[in-house]
Amino acid sequence: MSFAQNNEQAIKDIRSRYQQVNRHIAACQSQQISADACPYYYSVLHWNKDNKSSDIGLSKEVITQFWASVPDGREALTLNKVNRVDDQWGRKMTEEFLYDDKQQLIFYYSHDSVYPRFEVRLYFANGKLIKSIGEKQYAKDIVSDVLQSAKTLVNMAN
Repeated sequence: MSFAQNNEQAIKDIRSRYQQVNRHIAACQSQQISADACPYYYSVLHWNKDNKSSDIGLSKEVITQFWASVPDGREALTLNKVNRVDDQWGRKMTEEFLYDDKQQLIFYYSHDSVYPRFEVRLYFANGKLIKSIGEKQYAKDIVSDVLQSAKTLVNMAN
């Protein structure tokens, strides 16, 4: 019973962090917060299907990384969130990766514009899946790929 309660609390904490991060990002991007006070920095990477930097083409991947400044007496940034959109001739596959303060994946969301039944939400604690929402077998099949992608995205940011 305690394990289930711990997981439910972890999921509540993850949802709260997700909402907080998205609120802060939206406020910074809409300039509701002055640039000096904005705790978020972001960069956008464009790749074509051959993994070469590109702003044009029929097939491209756009990765947006969001870092938060850490007030620890020195200029430090931690990766909080990554949005990835893979646009293949109009079919958009959207992914979101949410990280904790130690840059460990805690939440993953994906949506496919052509196959919406593959929309999935995955919640993680200590590198292990604690809950999935969406098509169960698909969610189970992608967990290891999601964890690997999350690590790759952190390594790209550092």
